[in-house]
Amino acid sequence: MKKVLIALILLVLIVVGALFGLVFTKPGNEFLRPLIEKNLAQKLPVPVKLSSFSVSPMDIELLIGKESKVTLKGDVDIFSQHFDIDYDVRIARLEELEPLIGQKLQGPFNTWGKVAGDIKKFEVKGQSDLAKSDTNYDVVVEDLDPKSVLAHVKNASISHLLYMVAQPSFAKGRLDATAKLIDLDPDHLKGDVVAKLRNTLIDRKVMKKEFGVTLPKTMLQADAKAKLAGEKIDIDTRVDSNLLKTALTGAVNAKSMGADLEYDIKIRELALLKPLTKADLRGALNTHGTVKGDKKKMVVKGVTDVGGSNSDYEVVLKDLAPSALSAHIKGAKLRKLLYMVAQPIYADGVLDSTIKLTDLNPATLSGSIVSQITKGRTNPVVLKKEFDLQNAKITFDLNQKSDIKKGLVVSDVIFSSNVAKALSKGAKFDIKSGKFEAKYRVDVPDLNRLYFITKQKMRGKLTITGEAKKDKDLIVTAHSDTLGGKFDMKMINDDVKATLKGIKVVALTDMLYYPRVFDSTMDARLGYNLATKKGKLNAKAFNGQILPNQMTFLLKQMANFDITKEIYKVTELNSTINDKVILSDLDMKSRLTHISSKKALLDMNKNYVDAKLRIDIKGKPLYVKIKGRVDSPKVSLDAKSLFKDKAKKELEKKLGDKIPGNVKGMLNNLF
Repeated sequence: MKKVLIALILLVLIVVGALFGLVFTKPGNEFLRPLIEKNLAQKLPVPVKLSSFSVSPMDIELLIGKESKVTLKGDVDIFSQHFDIDYDVRIARLEELEPLIGQKLQGPFNTWGKVAGDIKKFEVKGQSDLAKSDTNYDVVVEDLDPKSVLAHVKNASISHLLYMVAQPSFAKGRLDATAKLIDLDPDHLKGDVVAKLRNTLIDRKVMKKEFGVTLPKTMLQADAKAKLAGEKIDIDTRVDSNLLKTALTGAVNAKSMGADLEYDIKIRELALLKPLTKADLRGALNTHGTVKGDKKKMVVKGVTDVGGSNSDYEVVLKDLAPSALSAHIKGAKLRKLLYMVAQPIYADGVLDSTIKLTDLNPATLSGSIVSQITKGRTNPVVLKKEFDLQNAKITFDLNQKSDIKKGLVVSDVIFSSNVAKALSKGAKFDIKSGKFEAKYRVDVPDLNRLYFITKQKMRGKLTITGEAKKDKDLIVTAHSDTLGGKFDMKMINDDVKATLKGIKVVALTDMLYYPRVFDSTMDARLGYNLATKKGKLNAKAFNGQILPNQMTFLLKQMANFDITKEIYKVTELNSTINDKVILSDLDMKSRLTHISSKKALLDMNKNYVDAKLRIDIKGKPLYVKIKGRVDSPKVSLDAKSLFKDKAKKELEKKLGDKIPGNVKGMLNNLF
């Protein structure tokens, strides 16, 4: 038994001696180094190399990747488990460690310090040049769990911090921060965190490049304080710049996500928020209010001066997602709202609106919106610039009411102005598909008020009814009982087809302030493309009669013929339209006459006409030129053929039978 015990003791001494030799002797360390290096290489996703390895005294140098290095030097007492180690970590390129840390970082990172204590409790004291700062930290670890942290970051470069986390350098400035956490248990977290941004300048070139936002020179200061007491966190943050000023105070609960906060936001320039909103917004906005509730239900209540208004709102969040919204917009200025959404200032007016949305999910959006615009007036200068509308001075009011159920919006709209009144009831719009359909009615009491659009003097009134639909194509129909007949139009996207039936030509010329030259009933077909501004017009007039005018007076004087007594059963007009320049071919026949014209020109932009008519009277041709302003053209008559015929008859009458046969032949050749 004694021999067995001695043998066991010897075996233990041999094993311990072997371990001691491996761990605490240079030959043993050299034996372990390739084994540990191989094991690290198998477990780490980046290349590693142990350039030196000694446990006691500790002298370890680990190369990571191409240029990074970790050095550990100091004393280790394996029996008392006490250690006093200096460390030095030099990371040349954080991006090389992305496979190891699982996060995209870039740039250099250095830290150094001392780890002292034993396995039950030790302290890590170190420094770092993080983002070119003067940083120091003190971490106490018990049973391998961090228990407290004290860290000071002084004069860190914000642009370098942004670069480190792979973000564009939106700003240049300095950050100071202090964190004093005396209990790191997530359920009993205690301590204070203070951070301050100093002399921070927004980089306008980066903002322009990344988001297309043009900002004025912008300086930023910010202070943030947080007091942690278990689940409760008291916060007080303030940001001040020439574009934005905010304050957020109160308490949040880290576990329940509860909040009892007050906020005050003064945005001097909304364009600053484009990286967050992804919207082209600009101008100023002020709002303040409260945030109360928890993750299950949170309510945000506030007031705002959006668009120069005195408005209030309430947003209900469930599971931190917006669930319901109610708002009252009072006295918003239309010009300010248009400016805010980066639109030209087409008009001004006063907007009041009541919004109640009980479901904010776009697919099932439900609620109601009631709005009205009063004291509306257009901006003629902007309408001239944007749409080439001349002197478009319009005063208007607008009333709108929409009921929304599961993403379907049903609206009634009434637009009243000094130009026209438009009404649409039961208009439907499907938010998800983008489809809409609406029936409408437009009443124009005085067509001359549309001059800024038509650039054509007109008189009379007009009522149009129709329907607009949008699915794959935009389809608009229009109907009007006008000018003694009917007008119908159908537009599919840019293509317009219109028909006129039974229109009184005299009524049409009167409406257009054109001279009365023809009395008839007309049918017409029009095809026109809005994009190319080109089209064709084919018209037929029935049982027409030329009315007394300058041309008929000349014909009566020179040809001794009263053309106003002729009846033209069918008159055909075929026109080609290029913008507002119209070229027309005319053909009309009566019992004794035939009138025709080729490429007669009507320029509606210049109110100008240039036409040449051939008028055959009893087989004898003459030509009429009509040229000048449409409302008072110059009419000239070429009646050479008539004069020749008249002269021949007079000679034959005077000379009678005295003319020899061969002389009569000469007269025929002469005339």
